[in-house]
Amino acid sequence: MKRFALLKLFPWGFLSGNQVINEITVNTETEAIQQFQVIHPELKLNEKGYSKDGNVSYCIAEYMFN
Repeated sequence: MKRFALLKLFPWGFLSGNQVINEITVNTETEAIQQFQVIHPELKLNEKGYSKDGNVSYCIAEYMFN
């Protein structure tokens, strides 16, 4: 099992950075995208796990270290 996070990516500049919105543990990135889409349907994630709302982007990332 792998850990994935849904991240909110703020624009470059003042107060830029990433914010973890949610975390799950699943087997694959595809499963993570499907699960996060159910949990957060307002984001409309694409097949790679990315979404954009104005200047703010969202993405799914796997934790490198547990």
